[in-house]
Amino acid sequence: MDRKIYKREMLDVLSTYPNLDIRKAAVQDVVLSPPIDGDLSTPGRKVVGLRLDTGEVVPCKSVVICTGTFLGGELHIGQDIIPFKGRINEASAHALSDSLREAGFELGRLKTGTPPRLAKDSIKYEGLAIQEGDVPPKPFSFLTDRVANEDNQLACFQTATNEASHKIVRDNIHRSVHVRETIKGACATLSGTS
Repeated sequence: MDRKIYKREMLDVLSTYPNLDIRKAAVQDVVLSPPIDGDLSTPGRKVVGLRLDTGEVVPCKSVVICTGTFLGGELHIGQDIIPFKGRINEASAHALSDSLREAGFELGRLKTGTPPRLAKDSIKYEGLAIQEGDVPPKPFSFLTDRVANEDNQLACFQTATNEASHKIVRDNIHRSVHVRETIKGACATLSGTS
């Protein structure tokens, strides 16, 4: 119901959970047991630690990776694909992606369905139906009395497709990254051995 309350409550639960230490750090590398005769593809190598961005290695026997959309994240702008840097002030996890791949894990991606962003200066607003926000805006949570940015609302504009826009899609669908199936990188699972 309320993201801030949920976050606060879960931190309280986890901070008092028996035998659980919480550390906040960026993991750069999964450290595996040494290979036999220098062969990195040796089956049965075990997870022995995690290397943080500080260089510190945290010893462990198993790892659960909850990646969200940050592991090997990509941003698609037209035909250009660039490394995704995460949400505002949040980094992606490209080093960890590379580490998992080098350890022999096959990475894949689950499509998030994030809608495309449009540059507002590229839109012709004339003739579009305007959709103003609620006045006063209604909070999502019944625990919240008012919306924090209620004086900073932006209007939405409604449009529709037509046969001309359908033709553009049909003529260019092969260029879509989702159709080309070139998306790669976000899912991996591992436990004590690789």
